[in-house]
Amino acid sequence: MYESYTTIVGNVASNMNRRLVGTRGDEVVSFTVASTTRVFDRSNAEWKDGTTLFVRVSCWNRASHRVIASLMKGDPVIVHGDLHTHTYTDNEGQQRMSLEMRARAVGPDVTRCIAQIDRRAPAKTEDKVTPDLTVEQRAEDRAEAEPHEDASEGEGDERALSESGIAVAA
Repeated sequence: MYESYTTIVGNVASNMNRRLVGTRGDEVVSFTVASTTRVFDRSNAEWKDGTTLFVRVSCWNRASHRVIASLMKGDPVIVHGDLHTHTYTDNEGQQRMSLEMRARAVGPDVTRCIAQIDRRAPAKTEDKVTPDLTVEQRAEDRAEAEPHEDASEGEGDERALSESGIAVAA
């Protein structure tokens, strides 16, 4: 099989779909990434959305746990992996083709968001399937982790850097 490694920058466009496959019970999480080009319209002197590429992404085993705990629909994301086409027959008997990627690396696009890194050692039970958190539960967890509004601009970033052991110049 010929694999083409590529990187896609876009947004998570679907909810995470987690399932067990195979006789060993491997876990896979799949979701769709939408990557939209930006085009400058000279006649109106403004940027407009161009075409959108939709790619189905699959993350296996350990990566599946971390992706489902870290990302949700709408998040800006960077995905790197091997790209291939999937041919199938739709409900009306028509042959269809879609792009799919088996992710090797997935992460938030920090040029469009702020990400918090959890540096704790992973739990030994992480390799076992855990119940899904609802979108609301993950949103609540994120809200609790957000910097306090009373902090002055930049103070939260300096505090996070100093807590992680990185020296911050005044």
